[in-house]
Formats: sequence, C-alpha cells, structure tokens
Amino acid sequence: MASAAIRAKPACLVMVFLTLTLIFTPKAPVRFGDTLQVVLPLAGFGCAVASGNWSGYFGRFAALWVTVHASKRGLGMARIAQRPNGHYRGMPSGHTAAATFGASALVHSCLQNAPVLKTIVVLGAAYTAGSRIEADKHDIWQVLAGALLAIAFERGLRRSVFRRLRLRPSPLQSHYPTGSVAFIEAPAPNTSYQSASAELLSRQPRASWRKST
Repeated sequence: MASAAIRAKPACLVMVFLTLTLIFTPKAPVRFGDTLQVVLPLAGFGCAVASGNWSGYFGRFAALWVTVHASKRGLGMARIAQRPNGHYRGMPSGHTAAATFGASALVHSCLQNAPVLKTIVVLGAAYTAGSRIEADKHDIWQVLAGALLAIAFERGLRRSVFRRLRLRPSPLQSHYPTGSVAFIEAPAPNTSYQSASAELLSRQPRASWRKST
C-alpha cells in the first residue's frame, strides 16, 4: 500500500499542475500554449527530482534548448525559417520542443499507471503546437521539427539507450560466451601442389651423358 501511494504522488502533482494552469491562464489559445510550454517541462523536472534523475533531465533539456536556438540563429533568414507572420528565425518551434520534451518525460517516467493523465499530457503538447500555428508564429513543418527534436533529445540521450548500445554483442561475442578464449584453428598447409610437382619431375626421362674419349 505504501509503495502504491508513493508511485501515485507524481501523478497527483502533475494533475495539480495542469489544474492550476487551466484555472489561472487567460482563456486564449496563444496564452495556453505559452503557459504549457513552461508547465510541462517543469512538471517533468519535478518528476525527475522525485526519482533522483534530475541531472540527466536537466542536461538533456539544456542540450535541446541550445540546439533549438542555434538552429534559429544558423538558419537566420532562410526560406525554411520564415514564419507565417513574415518574421524569421522560426525553425524549429521552441514552444513545441519544450512542451513535447516535458510531455515525453512525464509519459515515460511518472505516468506509467495513469493512462488518463498520459492522454491529457500528450494533448497538452499537441495543443501547444496547434496554438503556434493558430497564432501565425510557425507553420506545420517548423512545429513538427520542434516535436521531433524534443523526442530525439528526451528519448535518445538517455543513459539506458547508450547502455543498450554498448552491451549489444558483436557476432564473435555472440558465438563465444563472455570470458572465454576462442582458439581459431589455422588451415593446414596445401601440400597437393608440392606432391604433384614432385611426381611430374620423377616421370621425366633422365638425360644420359656420354663421356667423350
């Protein structure tokens, strides 16, 4: 009973976060998106603190944020970075990246036993993306790029992923168990050519030498 209550605490905190967001945010699509892009990563960070993995979470989020803004500056006034409202530096969507990162962390870390909250969190990230399109801040491709970047950083940079890659056995390791020494027998020398050459030489007629007197 005690362990079940401990596991339920993060889900309850997430529910409180989302409820307060719904109550105190001005009723406008853009303002909801602005709020959710802060609330969802914060809720994910709170979950990471509760589970003792806050440093990894913070590092992945910081790497995502640096990548997003480096991309905005790097693309500058490129056509792909033009926003629907005519401004630039819109590739990718930072709001969508932040909201998706927080939602992914919550779904995979805190809300395994809360399917309803999982759905609400995913819808919150999707709503944030939609609000950016509604406000003419980003187009669909910029929003999609932000979401894909967030998933790549949140899921791909976890230690468990690198651990699985390191522990994946090579073909030789899968054939020979760990710790064993494999002795590979070298092939025997090919003596057929030597024996054939010797037999051919033995069949040749011997030259007779006459001694001149």
